[in-house]
Amino acid sequence: MDETRAFQDWNDDGEPEFHKITVRHRYDFIVLSNFLTTAEQVIDLKVDLQRCGRYLRNRGILLVVGAREASEKYKAVYDAISDVLGEGRYGNWRYVARLFPVKLQSMTLNYNWGDICGSCLKQAITDLVALVGSAEGTLIPESFLNKLTHTTNPDYNKPIEWQVMVFRKWSRLRKKAPSQN
Repeated sequence: MDETRAFQDWNDDGEPEFHKITVRHRYDFIVLSNFLTTAEQVIDLKVDLQRCGRYLRNRGILLVVGAREASEKYKAVYDAISDVLGEGRYGNWRYVARLFPVKLQSMTLNYNWGDICGSCLKQAITDLVALVGSAEGTLIPESFLNKLTHTTNPDYNKPIEWQVMVFRKWSRLRKKAPSQN
């Protein structure tokens, strides 16, 4: 996430000088959406997940979005995420920092195809199907187009649910050791 760049410049005498700068990236909000699907994958991406936490600013938010925890598979995924992010080292020589889970009233969010969000989505899908259906030689399978068209029926009202996990970074300056005078 920190990027080192090197460049050449010339001093007043016309001699080349080489410089190196580090561009630091720090984030207020990071979203990890729908790609952590197994506990093993979370363990494999441990270093990268902890780097996400490390490069958050103080009070930054890391949001994990995925399937509901209703199945044992996703319970294991969310437990692994909590373990990996909980054990990370997020400070440096100057700051002490940790990621803490944020407790929400409900970790499950949803919308229905019949509410305002679903209606907007149905209209977008209708427009997409009309656009793709009118194209010559489309590569989209007919079965997929039929499934999309089915979701635009007025009586289709299946709820769409997902779960979120929220972590907030807290950091403070390290306390100086008392001087030995």
